[in-house]
Amino acid sequence: MNRYALLLITSMLLVGSNVGIGKSIVEFVPVPLFALLRFVIAMAVLWPLLRVAKLRRVKRDEWVNLFLQALFGTFGFTLLMLNGVQRTSAVAAGVWTLLLWYGLSASIFSFWLWMKGIRHVPGSLAGVFSAVLPVAAAIYGITFLGERPTLAHGFALACVIAGIGLASLKARRVPPLAS
Repeated sequence: MNRYALLLITSMLLVGSNVGIGKSIVEFVPVPLFALLRFVIAMAVLWPLLRVAKLRRVKRDEWVNLFLQALFGTFGFTLLMLNGVQRTSAVAAGVWTLLLWYGLSASIFSFWLWMKGIRHVPGSLAGVFSAVLPVAAAIYGITFLGERPTLAHGFALACVIAGIGLASLKARRVPPLAS
């Protein structure tokens, strides 16, 4: 496995752990406010990095694509995920620290790692690494939230990890058979 694949795995580990972190935060902060604060934190960090000259090179159809990805893939996912985890039990400690970490890791670190890794890993393999997300969420829930895994959870997580391992193996080149 190359180092760029590890960036993809790390990205999904961050996203997956944020499921558990989000679960802790929404016990104390309303979901809409939490979602807003996540994006405010990200904008505060990313704003100084903004380069208007680079933005001008983005074509209109690319802006539409970026908007739809942000709306459904980031904003929509955040609201749905947070509303879902709000309906489960959690014990929170250091909520505002967790909120800052969540805003940075969900909106900046995980995207940066993913974009850095995806440049160097074929798309067919990169998609496989998104399966790390539920593994990270499960590990976080078990480790920090006291959730009890079942045998079915263990089997499912083992299948995910085995699948990632198999997909990451380098394919052997077999010479074509002569007719």
